[in-house]
Amino acid sequence: MSTRAYSVSVLASLVLIAAPSAPVAQKFFTDPGERPDRMTRKLLVAGLSFATSAERLREFVGRAGGVESATLVTDGSTGQSRGFGFVEMASVEAADAAIRALNGQELDGQPLHIELASRSAADRSDFRGGAAGGSR
Repeated sequence: MSTRAYSVSVLASLVLIAAPSAPVAQKFFTDPGERPDRMTRKLLVAGLSFATSAERLREFVGRAGGVESATLVTDGSTGQSRGFGFVEMASVEAADAAIRALNGQELDGQPLHIELASRSAADRSDFRGGAAGGSR
Protein backbone atom coordinates (compact mmCIF):
# COMPACT_ATOMS: atom_id res chain seq x y z
CA MET A 1 0.00 0.00 0.00
CA SER A 2 1.43 3.36 -0.99
CA THR A 3 1.92 6.15 1.53
CA ARG A 4 -0.81 8.19 -0.11
CA ALA A 5 -3.34 5.34 -0.02
CA TYR A 6 -2.45 4.65 3.60
CA SER A 7 -2.93 8.33 4.48
CA VAL A 8 -6.34 8.39 2.80
CA SER A 9 -7.32 5.19 4.60
CA VAL A 10 -6.29 6.60 7.98
CA LEU A 11 -8.11 9.87 7.29
CA ALA A 12 -11.28 8.03 6.29
CA SER A 13 -11.10 5.94 9.46
CA LEU A 14 -10.71 9.04 11.61
CA VAL A 15 -13.67 10.71 9.96
CA LEU A 16 -15.84 7.64 10.49
CA ILE A 17 -14.74 7.36 14.11
CA ALA A 18 -15.60 11.02 14.67
CA ALA A 19 -18.93 10.69 12.84
CA PRO A 20 -21.02 9.53 15.84
CA SER A 21 -20.06 12.66 17.74
CA ALA A 22 -20.91 14.95 14.82
CA PRO A 23 -24.53 14.47 13.64
CA VAL A 24 -23.97 16.17 10.27
CA ALA A 25 -20.92 14.04 9.49
CA GLN A 26 -22.73 10.93 10.69
CA LYS A 27 -25.69 11.60 8.43
CA PHE A 28 -23.40 12.32 5.48
CA PHE A 29 -21.37 9.13 5.85
CA THR A 30 -24.04 6.72 7.05
CA ASP A 31 -27.17 7.72 5.11
CA PRO A 32 -26.38 8.31 1.43
CA GLY A 33 -30.08 8.17 0.53
CA GLU A 34 -30.69 11.42 2.37
CA ARG A 35 -27.88 13.30 0.65
CA PRO A 36 -29.16 15.47 -2.19
CA ASP A 37 -27.68 14.24 -5.45
CA ARG A 38 -27.43 17.09 -7.90
CA MET A 39 -27.03 14.75 -10.86
CA THR A 40 -30.55 13.35 -10.43
CA ARG A 41 -31.87 16.89 -10.90
CA LYS A 42 -29.62 17.88 -13.79
CA LEU A 43 -30.97 17.50 -17.30
CA LEU A 44 -29.05 17.21 -20.55
CA VAL A 45 -30.87 19.14 -23.27
CA ALA A 46 -29.68 18.31 -26.80
CA GLY A 47 -30.78 19.52 -30.22
CA LEU A 48 -30.77 23.21 -29.33
CA SER A 49 -30.70 25.81 -32.03
CA PHE A 50 -27.44 27.76 -32.14
CA ALA A 51 -29.58 30.89 -31.64
CA THR A 52 -31.14 29.68 -28.36
CA SER A 53 -29.92 31.57 -25.30
CA ALA A 54 -29.50 30.18 -21.80
CA GLU A 55 -32.30 32.48 -20.62
CA ARG A 56 -34.64 31.21 -23.34
CA LEU A 57 -33.81 27.61 -22.37
CA ARG A 58 -34.45 28.41 -18.72
CA GLU A 59 -37.87 29.93 -19.51
CA PHE A 60 -38.85 27.00 -21.75
CA VAL A 61 -37.93 24.28 -19.24
CA GLY A 62 -39.35 26.38 -16.39
CA ARG A 63 -42.85 25.75 -17.75
CA ALA A 64 -42.55 22.19 -16.40
CA GLY A 65 -41.20 23.06 -12.95
CA GLY A 66 -38.68 25.04 -10.94
CA VAL A 67 -35.36 25.68 -12.66
CA GLU A 68 -32.29 26.56 -10.60
CA SER A 69 -29.87 27.12 -13.50
CA ALA A 70 -29.51 26.71 -17.25
CA THR A 71 -26.15 26.56 -19.01
CA LEU A 72 -25.32 26.29 -22.68
CA VAL A 73 -22.14 24.52 -23.72
CA THR A 74 -20.15 26.74 -26.06
CA ASP A 75 -17.12 26.31 -28.27
CA GLY A 76 -14.09 27.70 -26.44
CA SER A 77 -12.56 29.36 -29.47
CA THR A 78 -15.65 30.84 -31.15
CA GLY A 79 -18.09 31.18 -28.26
CA GLN A 80 -20.84 29.66 -30.43
CA SER A 81 -23.30 27.26 -28.84
CA ARG A 82 -22.51 23.61 -29.42
CA GLY A 83 -26.23 22.77 -29.58
CA PHE A 84 -26.68 21.33 -26.11
CA GLY A 85 -26.79 22.44 -22.51
CA PHE A 86 -27.65 21.50 -18.96
CA VAL A 87 -30.59 22.54 -16.80
CA GLU A 88 -30.56 21.99 -13.07
CA MET A 89 -34.06 21.54 -11.70
CA ALA A 90 -35.28 22.44 -8.22
CA SER A 91 -36.29 18.86 -7.43
CA VAL A 92 -36.18 15.31 -8.75
CA GLU A 93 -39.94 15.53 -9.37
CA ALA A 94 -39.50 18.71 -11.44
CA ALA A 95 -36.78 16.99 -13.48
CA ASP A 96 -39.03 14.00 -14.19
CA ALA A 97 -41.93 16.30 -15.09
CA ALA A 98 -39.75 18.28 -17.50
CA ILE A 99 -38.58 15.13 -19.26
CA ARG A 100 -42.14 13.83 -19.63
CA ALA A 101 -43.60 17.15 -20.79
CA LEU A 102 -40.84 18.61 -22.95
CA ASN A 103 -38.84 15.76 -24.52
CA GLY A 104 -39.48 15.95 -28.27
CA GLN A 105 -41.02 19.42 -28.10
CA GLU A 106 -39.68 22.17 -30.36
CA LEU A 107 -37.77 25.19 -29.14
CA ASP A 108 -36.76 27.83 -31.69
CA GLY A 109 -37.65 25.45 -34.52
CA GLN A 110 -35.59 22.51 -33.25
CA PRO A 111 -36.94 19.31 -31.63
CA LEU A 112 -35.28 18.76 -28.26
CA HIS A 113 -33.97 15.60 -26.67
CA ILE A 114 -34.14 15.87 -22.87
CA GLU A 115 -32.82 13.27 -20.45
CA LEU A 116 -31.18 13.00 -17.04
CA ALA A 117 -27.56 14.04 -17.30
CA SER A 118 -24.98 11.40 -16.54
CA ARG A 119 -21.77 12.18 -14.72
CA SER A 120 -19.77 11.53 -17.88
CA ALA A 121 -21.87 13.98 -19.93
CA ALA A 122 -21.51 16.65 -17.27
CA ASP A 123 -17.76 16.02 -17.03
CA ARG A 124 -17.40 16.40 -20.81
CA SER A 125 -19.35 19.67 -20.89
CA ASP A 126 -16.19 21.74 -20.67
CA PHE A 127 -14.63 20.06 -23.74
CA ARG A 128 -13.40 22.80 -26.03
CA GLY A 129 -12.90 20.86 -29.24
CA GLY A 130 -9.63 20.06 -30.96
CA ALA A 131 -8.14 17.75 -33.53
CA ALA A 132 -10.60 14.95 -32.82
CA GLY A 133 -13.62 17.26 -32.92
CA GLY A 134 -15.73 17.52 -36.03
CA SER A 135 -17.30 20.59 -37.57
CA ARG A 136 -20.92 21.16 -38.46
